[in-house]
Amino acid sequence: MAPGTEGRARLAIVLHAHIPRVRIHGMRFPLQELWLYQSMLECYIPLLRMLERLRADAVPVTLTLSVSPPLLSMLADDYYSKKFDDYLTVLGELLEGVRTRLGRDAARAVDSIAARIGEARSWKERHGSDLARAVARLDGEGIELVTSSATHAYLPAWRHAPGLVKLQVEAGLRCFREITGVSPTGFWLPEMGYYSGLDRVLADAGIEYTFLSAHSLYTTPTVPPTGNFFPAVTGAGLRVFPRDAGLSDQVWSRSAGYPGDERYREFHFDCSWDLPDEERIARGVPRGLFGLKIFRITGGDRPKEYYDPEAASEAVREHVDAFMGAVRDRAREVRGLTGVDPVFTLPFDLELFGHWWFEGTDFLEGVFREAARSGDLALAAPGDFADTAGLPLVVPAESSWGRGGYGSTWLNPRVMDIYRKVSGLYARFRGMAHGVDGAHLYAGMWELLLAQSSDWSFGIDQESFSEYFMGRIEDHLGAAERIAGMLEQGMDDADFSERRLAALGGLARPRGAACWPYAEF
Repeated sequence: MAPGTEGRARLAIVLHAHIPRVRIHGMRFPLQELWLYQSMLECYIPLLRMLERLRADAVPVTLTLSVSPPLLSMLADDYYSKKFDDYLTVLGELLEGVRTRLGRDAARAVDSIAARIGEARSWKERHGSDLARAVARLDGEGIELVTSSATHAYLPAWRHAPGLVKLQVEAGLRCFREITGVSPTGFWLPEMGYYSGLDRVLADAGIEYTFLSAHSLYTTPTVPPTGNFFPAVTGAGLRVFPRDAGLSDQVWSRSAGYPGDERYREFHFDCSWDLPDEERIARGVPRGLFGLKIFRITGGDRPKEYYDPEAASEAVREHVDAFMGAVRDRAREVRGLTGVDPVFTLPFDLELFGHWWFEGTDFLEGVFREAARSGDLALAAPGDFADTAGLPLVVPAESSWGRGGYGSTWLNPRVMDIYRKVSGLYARFRGMAHGVDGAHLYAGMWELLLAQSSDWSFGIDQESFSEYFMGRIEDHLGAAERIAGMLEQGMDDADFSERRLAALGGLARPRGAACWPYAEF
């Protein structure tokens, strides 16, 4: 327990940042790369700027920040930094065209985007292009950095191949260390996917804690007396922090939570769709969500109204007050049930704050400032509970977040055959691990890791960009099949393996002769 927190409820806010590694040559602004550039503008840089403001105002911040290896490798890659600069330039040009066409009525909405562009440019001028380095500098300043598996694989889907699970965990940790210089002791389970025995895999890799869905503790014979309102420890010595669904839902739910307030900026209604074709095509801009979002949610079937930043700021203040009140109400309720000062673990996708919910970063800042002024609430981090002596012992049940809570999004019928194909190729590589060229083996196994990404099965299940996602799986499996066949036939196509690895940059760069660092997989 952190000193001075006795008698206070605690908030353990956990933000997980992840975007799958995408690099599409031959297009100025492929839609799949725009996911990254928009999050850099609306989410990642605003978060870093927010932390700077709080530090300048001597407001203490306690936060757990998870950054996945695929995203981290892109943030460290100059290719994406230059493309981001190009994106800012073109977005600014298109914005001026919108300003001219729509005039004074849309001025405040247009200015809000222009301000974000200016802030991003200013931040980059002061700090340089490497956002990964900026993230690494946060470690130890009240912020605990953690990471995830190598390619964000949904780990329960691979329990039948323990070597692949181990490889995802260890390769993810290794990538994070190499890029940041930080050795994390915490781990974000992709899609919060847990299965029995995974705690031992994590503990053996040096992981001390992770985060679980609430029902992972409620659907087990070892339900702790503190419910999901306090961390617990497994038999493997892994500390687990169960999500508090009640408070989390108020923050993230578009239908029932704060982001659905009609004063906030509309995410889906983007006037990029209405750009004149000649203006769009001349700049290589795809038809779709480029980031020209100038309307507020409005509500109902009424025509969309222009975004009003002042009204949105008023909504943020209201929702910060409402949230802090909800925390206090829940704390009183939990104390009455359990007799302990609760620890509310609130894990979110970082992209919610600023990208999906444009005002979300402002909301976070308000929560941090109010918590610092509070006498009955405190912020917490997993490191505050390093002493496991007083934590209840649990055997967590299988769980995930998402639809149904048991992984149906990632184990849907449309992708089940993929698991069989990956497993078959894995068995082939494993069978020849000690008698072939290590560089080719390294390349082949990374293709399997990439085929495991949970993003592909999620997109296929949601039928959004499903053709692209299925193509990614087939591309990685095809490359792995080619490398496996080459090794089995004693052929040496070094150019192919090197090209495939080069496309991954810092995510999978071999180090010296010992390209394959894992004795068992």
